[in-house]
Amino acid sequence: REAAANSGSAAGAGGGGGGQDEGASIRISDLSPEATRDDIYELLKQHRLGPVARVAVPQDRDSGLGRGYAFVDFYNRADAQRAIEKLNGTGYDSLILRVDWARPSNAPPREGGSGGGGGGGGDGGGRSQSDRPPRNFDGPPREDGGIVARAVPPLGGALGA
Repeated sequence: REAAANSGSAAGAGGGGGGQDEGASIRISDLSPEATRDDIYELLKQHRLGPVARVAVPQDRDSGLGRGYAFVDFYNRADAQRAIEKLNGTGYDSLILRVDWARPSNAPPREGGSGGGGGGGGDGGGRSQSDRPPRNFDGPPREDGGIVARAVPPLGGALGA
């Protein structure tokens, strides 16, 4: 079915060499972890959206389930814009979809959002605090729930000796 969806989409691309417009990618968020590429192709087909160049549904390495979002590359920006307008706020699989332009992975974070980890900062790119393994600090907990690290004595005795 996926091959048919791909070949049908490519055939309908038309218009000037069949290449893909720059910036014709969207991100569909708030998907069920069980959503597959075929499900996304079917959703786009039901809403008469396309032609579609590619659909990617990132999966968790351990569980094999989807991460709750998908990327859809359209051949032209106008079709991508129409998909955003038609699908954003649409109910799908008992969830309300959030659809917006996809950002390149090297783009800076949007204003007001968290950056998603990288470089040792951020919150680890979407992992909730409850999913994190406990940190190994040897200090006592603070009243506000944080942890205070103890000073570590220098190796080999006192400094300057």
